[in-house]
Amino acid sequence: MQKSIVNHLFEILDKTALIIQTNHHTTYLEALCSSGENIFKDQIEQQDLKKELAPLYAKFFQEGMTAEDIRRAFQLAVLKGMKSAEERDHQITPDSLVIFMGHLASKLMRGRSFSILDPAVGTGNLLTGILNQAEENDGCAFGVDVDSVLIKLAYTNANLQQKDIPFFFIRTASGRCLLTRSISLSVMFRLASIRTKKQRRHLH
Repeated sequence: MQKSIVNHLFEILDKTALIIQTNHHTTYLEALCSSGENIFKDQIEQQDLKKELAPLYAKFFQEGMTAEDIRRAFQLAVLKGMKSAEERDHQITPDSLVIFMGHLASKLMRGRSFSILDPAVGTGNLLTGILNQAEENDGCAFGVDVDSVLIKLAYTNANLQQKDIPFFFIRTASGRCLLTRSISLSVMFRLASIRTKKQRRHLH
């Protein structure tokens, strides 16, 4: 039986994340972020693993694949990572809710431009799912979170889907939440999002 595009993408994300996790002694979710960055930057940062990773990355982009295919595949990989002992305090928005909210937003907006802010963006699953169901270029999105691992997952998720979404990390200090003033984080997200626009020929 022929594998679906989602399963194909998940297998590549999963295999490459496991390779990075095993060899660089990191968590699965951190390795998933590293693998995703390798894909959307088209550059393998782990030079010692290049021979193992390059053949898998070469098979990632498929004819007819969509941003929604990538979102679902990335979601499966994230769910796998969240089952580990180190990441059990993390949760992801259920796919049924993503589909419902995306359908609701598309019906309410009816082709009109809109902006959406997710103040607890998590992995960006809900935010990108809504944008995927909106008409082309109708939606403008922003994401905020207090968890550094989740915000990096959201950044990776959005860039793999080639979504131009600014993300902001809120750092906690003295019991209060403060929006980080670190230029490197927000600028990194913005530059990565702009760069992915050059690859839109891969998605339909």
